[in-house]
Amino acid sequence: NQTITYRNTLYNLRNVCPTDCQRESFLRSRLYDSNFDISTLESTYANRREVRVPCNIGHSGFFKLVCNDGEWTSKGKPCRPISCGHPGDAQFAEFQLVEGEDFVFGSKVVYTCHKGYQMVSRINYRRCFVEGWDGVVPVCEAQQCPFIRVDNNVFVNGDPEEATFGNVIRFSCKSKLDILEGPSEIYCNEEGEWSGRAPKCKKLMCLVPEIENGYITEEAREYSENEILYFSCNEKFKRREDRPSKCTKVGMRAEWSPTPECEPTKCVLQLPPLKGTTYEPAFKSVFVPGETLRVTCEGRFWIFSSRETVAETTCNDDGQWTINPVCKEVVCTNEREYNVRRWDVWWGQRIVMGATVEYSCIADYESSDGSNLAKCTREGWKPKPLCQEITCNRKYYSYAVIEGTDKSVYKYNEQVDYVCNNGYVGRFTLTCGKGRWKGTQSWKPCNRPELMDANIRGADKQSYSNNEKIQYVCTYSQEVREAKCEEGVWTGITKCSGMEPVIPHGFAVGAQGDKLTYTCDEGYKLFNKGWWGEATCVNHLWSGLEQCIGEMQCGEIPAIANGEALTIQKPYDENESTEIRCNEGFEAQVTRLSCHEGEWSSDGSQLNTICTARASNCDAPPKVDNAIITTTYKNNYLTDSEVVYECRNKYMLVGEGSLRCLGRKWEEKNITCLPKIVPKCPNSEQSDWLFKKISAREEKQKTKDVTCSQPPAVEHAHVSEDTRKSEYLEGDVVYFSCETGYISGLSISSRCTARGWEIIRRGECYLKPCVLPEETANGYYELIKGEEFVFGSIIQYFCNEGYQMVSRVDTRTCMFDKWTNHVPVCEPSKCNLPPEDGQVVVKGLPENNQAILPDRFLRFSCEVPGKYLNGSSLLVCGKDGQWDKPFPTCEDITCDAEEMHNFLRAWGLPRENGKMKIGHKLQFECVNGFALDGRGELTCLENGKWDAPFPTCSENCRITDVPWSVGIISGHRRYSQVRKGQIVKFSCKGPATFLHGTSEVECLDNGQWSQPFPTCGGPLKCGRPPGLENGDLREILQYEYQHGARVEYACQNLYVLAGSPYTTCHNGKWVGSMRCLKPCVVTAADMRRRNIDFRDKRGQERMYAAHNDRITFRCTYGTPGWAVNMGRYCNDGVMVLPTCS
Repeated sequence: NQTITYRNTLYNLRNVCPTDCQRESFLRSRLYDSNFDISTLESTYANRREVRVPCNIGHSGFFKLVCNDGEWTSKGKPCRPISCGHPGDAQFAEFQLVEGEDFVFGSKVVYTCHKGYQMVSRINYRRCFVEGWDGVVPVCEAQQCPFIRVDNNVFVNGDPEEATFGNVIRFSCKSKLDILEGPSEIYCNEEGEWSGRAPKCKKLMCLVPEIENGYITEEAREYSENEILYFSCNEKFKRREDRPSKCTKVGMRAEWSPTPECEPTKCVLQLPPLKGTTYEPAFKSVFVPGETLRVTCEGRFWIFSSRETVAETTCNDDGQWTINPVCKEVVCTNEREYNVRRWDVWWGQRIVMGATVEYSCIADYESSDGSNLAKCTREGWKPKPLCQEITCNRKYYSYAVIEGTDKSVYKYNEQVDYVCNNGYVGRFTLTCGKGRWKGTQSWKPCNRPELMDANIRGADKQSYSNNEKIQYVCTYSQEVREAKCEEGVWTGITKCSGMEPVIPHGFAVGAQGDKLTYTCDEGYKLFNKGWWGEATCVNHLWSGLEQCIGEMQCGEIPAIANGEALTIQKPYDENESTEIRCNEGFEAQVTRLSCHEGEWSSDGSQLNTICTARASNCDAPPKVDNAIITTTYKNNYLTDSEVVYECRNKYMLVGEGSLRCLGRKWEEKNITCLPKIVPKCPNSEQSDWLFKKISAREEKQKTKDVTCSQPPAVEHAHVSEDTRKSEYLEGDVVYFSCETGYISGLSISSRCTARGWEIIRRGECYLKPCVLPEETANGYYELIKGEEFVFGSIIQYFCNEGYQMVSRVDTRTCMFDKWTNHVPVCEPSKCNLPPEDGQVVVKGLPENNQAILPDRFLRFSCEVPGKYLNGSSLLVCGKDGQWDKPFPTCEDITCDAEEMHNFLRAWGLPRENGKMKIGHKLQFECVNGFALDGRGELTCLENGKWDAPFPTCSENCRITDVPWSVGIISGHRRYSQVRKGQIVKFSCKGPATFLHGTSEVECLDNGQWSQPFPTCGGPLKCGRPPGLENGDLREILQYEYQHGARVEYACQNLYVLAGSPYTTCHNGKWVGSMRCLKPCVVTAADMRRRNIDFRDKRGQERMYAAHNDRITFRCTYGTPGWAVNMGRYCNDGVMVLPTCS
């Protein structure tokens, strides 16, 4: 007990006496961490004492300890490491924090260079100290590769001396005759080493290849570029490529192109077969020698010969078929036969089986079948022949014999004389015409015909002569018909019937009882637009027969709503029209109906909208229960129109029974129909009861008669059929249906109320969306109509480059539930195989009918003698699957007829100025007195050219009207002809006569002479003599001079006369020539430029020298050679001066 007491006492003392705080208790508490500097702390602190604890170096904070009765409490922030911030990025390097958790005091980062770079700094790390990061950011530089050396014949693209990591050097040979041995490029790797050794350039050489199933036909050796390898294949093998194998540089290698290979001999068949060709077996494309193939040609095609459609062909050892397994279309020649005049075929036209050609025959010939239409058949043109000579077979008569030569066949226009016998008298002549005999004959007469249901019209006789005609009228139909007496027999008499109709431009189809069905001929139609018409026989006459009118005419006029067209019951021709009149209260939007191409046209207006109501009209009148409208009911009423109501049976009218249209609205009246049965009661009570009953009904009717106008419009929607009404009462609900292609989600509806239409569910109709369309492999699509994938949008598919669309349709449209059409398919582009015509040789085709892909090329040649390749010999398949040029064809090497002179005639020209083959000759001649310039015969050469130009015709010149006093001295005769370019010379015959005019004339191209012919006579006088440049006459100038007169000239000072000073008048012309030669002028300036001076007259500024005078010069003083004399002569004003340097 004492112990317990003591402890309690001690406890109470501690609560009463404050206790000190110890440093050790702080170091053991949770307040302490290693960031504090405790070196300055005392071991004990009194109660209530505050102590600031400093931070270690590299840390910051403000921290206080407070002693509270022996326990430490804290204030402020504890010590935290000082931040150094980001250590800095190094180019081409990364860093990593290896010590610490942040960029604070004491942390460390280590830098590492990127791959291909090396550290050039001595230290690769940085530490965070109180002052910040120590040192600098390390530096990384790219690894550098050593200098690389190459041979002189190697071209280097890049820097081989200072290449660093990642640099690439490319090599090529300087000479095109060399190839690269080694890599074409190397690069500097991350270790600073090159990825390979430098290559060398060696001469391009191809080694002898090993050819399976083949052998080299020459001595084995190495081959240079473009040299050809000659090899052959073993028996039953052939070259894979027809092209020769050349040593070719491919990139940096030497290869044989194409590769020399031998493959087993086989015959290749193109599948599927060409049009008109079927094979048996059908799906086999490769055949070995000895195997056979059955070829069947269809329709217009043939094989081996135009008449054969089936053939068997065998594969030979050389890979060729015994018969080319290709069906060719039957083609007829387009050459005209000798007896055909008109032949509607143009030059080069290709005419296939079944085609027809119009033609006509020359005189005395006619078409074999009379059609003048030739048809191309498997056997050639039919009819065969096209034209045959017109003949007539001998015509026999029982009453006449032939006078003269009697033959069985007569030619066209040949005449035969007949003499009558056996009771007939006279004679007649027949002429062989086209298809029958022509001429007047003697025939037996015809007796009066016996006619049923008909009477002869006009003169009625007992006997009628040959070729005499009669008319008779049918009793019932009153139809007029005609008959003719021919060789004693009536022709043209047909039975009359009361049922037989007359239908101009039409015909009866069939009859049943008294009903007749009829229609119109081709190019005509019924007046009432129907296909068929029906008529009824009434009293032996047809009733209801409508007329047939032309297809481009208009018949019955259609009905027009609220109006009518003023019409005449007749057919209307093109552009004829009729007037339109509208009923009262309506106005016409179009005033006339016009006939256009057999149809009535109203300028685009509908017939039911041509007559439209005026704006002030009323719609249909309101409906009254148990009542009807006694006036004519309409959909539209004019202003002031009145309608009258009448109650149905057992109902009576209360109030007024009529309504009036008051400008778009009906007047408001209460029209009521009540039952006629009422309770029996006294009169006064009955009146009161009836009044109350009517009042109650009126109130009820007012409630019931609340109506709404047409429902509000909803865009792209209409009122559904099941809720649509002509009149809406209070409480009626309408639902809207979206237009085709639109949806609304929840249904849209409105209700009719006393306040008008009230929207129950608001909404809008929007285009129905479609799911995203499928992609197509190797292609893409674009939206070409619309902006989103909604109803009605259209997308179009396109193929990537190198692919082509194989689907027929490339568009798809968004519909209700899906996209239309299938997804188009893009397949790799391929070009069609060239057609086989048996003449063009094609090289480079792929094996086994494989597709011809883009960039593949084919070579074409024509090896048929006398033909050439018309087109390109090399075709390349483009990326779009189309050949870059059209397929060539083998055409005959021909020469064209060139343009000929109007008077040039040629023999040997084909018809229609066609082409002429090799060796064809033409002979030429000029007519109408024209002369032939050129060769008279030309030959077509193998190059398609003529061996000489086409000749021309030139008009000769005639020597006429030459005076007899004029002689012709060129060897030509008077009145003879001279060809162009020839010259005729003239002279005078008399001793004392002179030629007036030119002495020579030339024949020109147009047949005219270059000058008029001269004449001879006495000498002519001369006019004034010609002037002389730098000179003049020595005598007085006269106006006219006699023949033989002479004048003298003199030159000006310093000018020298060259030639005779005289000119003489000879027969009207001055004869003689002279000229004044110019002097030379030398100036001081000319001499200074050349460092010269006059030898004798130094210092003189200018000197003149006449023609051929000499001036001596010397160099100026002090110039080398100054003492040398240099002489120069004047030549017609020109002196070449010397020069001293």
